[in-house]
Amino acid sequence: MPRRARRLPDFRFAMALALAGLGLVATAAAQGTKPKAKPAGYHLVRTLPIGGAEPPSAFTIDGAAGRIYVVRSTEVAVLETATGKEVGSMSFPESRHAVALAPDLKLGFVSYAASDALTAFDLATAVPTFEAKTGGGPTSACYDASLQRVFTVNEKSCDVTAIDAKSGAVLGSVALSAPPGEAAGDGKGRLYVANVQKNEIVVVDLKKLEVAKRFPVEPQKLLRGIAVDPASHRLFLGVAEDQLAVVSAESGKSVATLLLRREVRAVAFDPGTQCLLARTGDRSLSVIHLDSPDRFTVVEHVATDATSPRFALDPKSHEVALLTGAAGELQIQIYGK
Repeated sequence: MPRRARRLPDFRFAMALALAGLGLVATAAAQGTKPKAKPAGYHLVRTLPIGGAEPPSAFTIDGAAGRIYVVRSTEVAVLETATGKEVGSMSFPESRHAVALAPDLKLGFVSYAASDALTAFDLATAVPTFEAKTGGGPTSACYDASLQRVFTVNEKSCDVTAIDAKSGAVLGSVALSAPPGEAAGDGKGRLYVANVQKNEIVVVDLKKLEVAKRFPVEPQKLLRGIAVDPASHRLFLGVAEDQLAVVSAESGKSVATLLLRREVRAVAFDPGTQCLLARTGDRSLSVIHLDSPDRFTVVEHVATDATSPRFALDPKSHEVALLTGAAGELQIQIYGK
């Protein structure tokens, strides 16, 4: 009688199947591996060496032209954002400077505190076009495209100077009653100035050249960093140590308080991605998404080795420029997605 084939015990049969499966996996792995996935969030995409013994006091990006303006005490260097190549420079008297851009007029503006003045320059050639007198000690400058005016916020004279961006004519000034801190414009005729001394936000009507309203920031305490989203009418303020306050730009009413890792050092809002970007004291870049005017989601905290709290946002590419390095080895790091 022919012998029947023996049936493997169940556990031996299962083991045989498992080994066969491992063999298939090993064969597939040997035939090719999948490429590594790109980081989903912000990450370092390139580094631009800028040299120099003196760290920039500020820098700003012209996204449409692909240029970054690096501000030092005696000059403004113009670099390509893609390569870091210097394509122009402007010399000024030694001072604290600020830069504002008017892409629609193809003009840029540099204020210098030591001379109480503002110089306009051609964005294409970096050649100065006119100079205007400002209030005492301008520490920041902003351009309002709806009015085609440029404004300086003046620390010594405690006011805001309005200048016609095309002619250079001084149109007037607005008294602030106390030394101003940081400021942010909405591009629609409003300027929001932080008054750290009185712990309030001063809202300036840039068309009428008058203070429209003031509102306190209590119970928080203003520290540093201010940004505005004109569409949702929201102001973002760096307040007590590791907190960022969201308030109504119309009433000053508190909307939310966001808890970050460390104290806020600088903030910017990107309307293209609807994200708020904040530099904090642990060198991180925090990314917070504006889900709705009253709801926010902390997306990520990006670790960086950038030594300076200053940063600049490219509104076109949505990349972020950070400053790092010691004297002679200064670099601008570009973070993107």
